Amino acid sequence: MLLNLLILYTFIENLSTNWYNVCRFFTLIEIKEGFMKELKVLAINGSPHGEGGTFQAINIVAKELEKQGIKTEILQIGNKAIRGCQGCGTCKKGSTNGLCVFNDDEVNIAIEKMKSCDGLILGSPVYYAGVNGTMKSFLDRFFYAGASSLRHKVATS
Repeated sequence: MLLNLLILYTFIENLSTNWYNVCRFFTLIEIKEGFMKELKVLAINGSPHGEGGTFQAINIVAKELEKQGIKTEILQIGNKAIRGCQGCGTCKKGSTNGLCVFNDDEVNIAIEKMKSCDGLILGSPVYYAGVNGTMKSFLDRFFYAGASSLRHKVATS
C-alpha cells in the first residue's frame, strides 16, 4: 500500500510538467488543423479495482485534460473477462472491418471508440514487473486488430 501511494505521489508530482506537454501537444494539433475541433481521449483502466489507485491516477489526468477542453472517457476493463489473441488473422483479412473476431468483450468496443478519439491513455497496476493478465490480453488484441484506428494518435501510459 505504501509503495502504491509513493508511486501515485511521484506520478502526481510529475503530472503538471508531463501533462502540460501532452495538453500543449493536443492544442498544437488543434491549431495546426486550422479549426476548433473537439478533442477526445480514451483512457483504459486495466485495474481490477474499479476505483483503486490506477483509476485515481487516470482520473487526475482526465480532470486536467477536461480543464484544457479535451473530453476524456474512462473505459474499465480490469475486472472483465478478456481472452487472449488466437493469432487467427481474421481482423486483417477485411471480413470483420478491422475488428476482432471475438465479439464478447471490451476489445471491439475500445477499437470503435478509438476511431473517434485523438489520444489514448493506458493505466494498469504492475504485478511481478509487468501489467496484469487482463490488460496484456486486451492490449495484444487491441493493438493488432485496431492498428488502423491507432495511427497518428498520441498515447501515454
